[in-house]
Amino acid sequence: MTARQDAAPGPVWYRRWNTSNLLWLGLTGFLILIVVNPLFRLLLTSVEDSTSGAFTFANYIEAFSRVRYLVGFRNSILLGACVATLCLLLAVPMAWAVSRTDMPG
Repeated sequence: MTARQDAAPGPVWYRRWNTSNLLWLGLTGFLILIVVNPLFRLLLTSVEDSTSGAFTFANYIEAFSRVRYLVGFRNSILLGACVATLCLLLAVPMAWAVSRTDMPG
């Protein structure tokens, strides 16, 4: 018998199919259902008018034109920049010390 006759019948993808792939496909579908679907609906709701249901960016203009939200946005950006700077000041010397010296740990 040759090696060709010993091969299992069917297409190549069927011979490589693993039953755990079905589990991964199901989990991926479930994840899309519980994450992507609500995010998509939230995006659609955010760009429609509450009275007529027409497409509009008025909700975004109203939200981003309030001083209170702009101050919060500025504070968030400032805090993020300060934390990133502090992390760089601490992490870069530690990374250099670990990679270039023979420190324990």
